[in-house]
Amino acid sequence: MSLERGTATLEKTPEVRSGEIDKLPERMGMQRESDCLPDSMGIRRESDCLPERLGDSSDVSEVERMELQDKDLEKLEAMLDTPERIQELMKAHPEKTELWKSLREAVQTLNNPDATDAEKRSSIGKLSAMQGQILEIAVKDLAAEKGLSVESKQRTVEGQDGATRPDVIAKNETSEPISIFGVIVKPGETISIECKCGVKSYLSSQLRDHIPNQLSGQIGHKVLLTTGDIRQVDSNLVQDTCKKYGARLVALAIRASDVRDAIKGVSDL
Repeated sequence: MSLERGTATLEKTPEVRSGEIDKLPERMGMQRESDCLPDSMGIRRESDCLPERLGDSSDVSEVERMELQDKDLEKLEAMLDTPERIQELMKAHPEKTELWKSLREAVQTLNNPDATDAEKRSSIGKLSAMQGQILEIAVKDLAAEKGLSVESKQRTVEGQDGATRPDVIAKNETSEPISIFGVIVKPGETISIECKCGVKSYLSSQLRDHIPNQLSGQIGHKVLLTTGDIRQVDSNLVQDTCKKYGARLVALAIRASDVRDAIKGVSDL
């Protein structure tokens, strides 16, 4: 991957129309550096030996947190970046039959040369919504794999501007601390994760209109997890929002277009 996991380069440049962004190559084949995000984001480091359950979380350094975070992001990316992995996710969740049916229908419409422009626009809108749901499902699966007790249904909580429903709420009901995305969740503690899978224009809009309320209503440890598109969003907007609500920003290396392309390939399997 050419983008660093968990570390986002946020450009301080004027807004660019989403149509122009869509025309840019999604993978540039070069390493991007980051000096814009809070220090807590750190620099990507590899680790094959750090435990996922920590006997004494008070001694975990930020470097170790970043190494643990990278391992989780690699697992999450591997669940989303190919049609085969999306298919595995679908098979693991038969209770989402209606969602998978809608997904296949949307893909079939996009691949149908006789589909009208209106039908294709509608299908693109459906896929945009579905890719966020798929990211949410994958995050819940990873949290459960780590040993956290994940709430199966979204519940309504009060944010600063009204009711909101956190994407993922998980509690550590074990006797040992558990690390997920660089956050150390101690026994009895809860973590909330807001999942965003979208392009620059979508993320910018969400940061201005919805994410503040969502983060304000999160329970326990707060995390904003996004696709790599966040690197194109104004850095001040991202940093100020996360800092205001005490949320940890976690960015995948893959972008929304990577997830969308993987979804589109499902119908060919």
